[in-house]
This record gives sequence, structure tokens and C-alpha cells, in this order.
Amino acid sequence: MSPSEDGEATERTALRDAGPEELDLESLLAAVPELIGAALTDRNGELLSKAGDLDAEALCAFSVIAHTTVREAVEELSLGSPQRWCFSTDSACWYAVVLGARRLIAVGDPTKHPAATLHKLPGAEECAP
Repeated sequence: MSPSEDGEATERTALRDAGPEELDLESLLAAVPELIGAALTDRNGELLSKAGDLDAEALCAFSVIAHTTVREAVEELSLGSPQRWCFSTDSACWYAVVLGARRLIAVGDPTKHPAATLHKLPGAEECAP
């Protein structure tokens, strides 16, 4: 592993281990180049902070609607409570991670592997690779 790759891996680990109060969205965008924007919301979709090139209010509204749909589907199948999910179209990929009472919502390039990008986000230690 080259020194720059080692530094990027260390930065990603620090971001994954950060709590919602200490999450720096600008650092997240720098560490995960597949993302173009990110927002931190409360569970009701209220915008708490944002970074990058995105319409954060629209992203937050989308996340509330999508999370409700995902939660209902997961509950119907008796799979527990969704902690993270991604939604991909031909124009973008959206990511959501529940961080306690908050949610990290991000949007990125649809050509990247969504599961690999999702695993780079905070809370990844709780998920299988």
C-alpha cells in the first residue's frame, strides 16, 4: 500500500468511527471521492449540516420518504430496522446511514459500486463487507 493510500485508509477509518456530533462532512467528501454531496439530518429530515454540490433540502425530503418506504418493506419481511441503504438510478446514487438520532444522507456518482461506497461511510463497522 502506498503512503497516500495508507493515509486515505486511515482517514476513512476515522470517519467511520466518528460519532454524529463530530462528523465533518467536508472531510467525508474528501475521503470518499465517489460522493458529490452529503447532509446530516435529524430523524424528521431537518437539515443540520451539509457539504458539497447538492440541493440539501430536497435530499433531506427524499431521505424521509425513501427511509419510510425502506423501513416498511423491511418490517413487512421481519428483517429488523434498516440502519443503512442505498438507492441507485442512471443519474445518481443516494446513500443513507442511521447514526443514532441522526441520519447521514449522501449523493454520488451512479457508475461506482454502491455497496462499496456505502461501506466507506460512518457506521460501516456495523455491517458485513
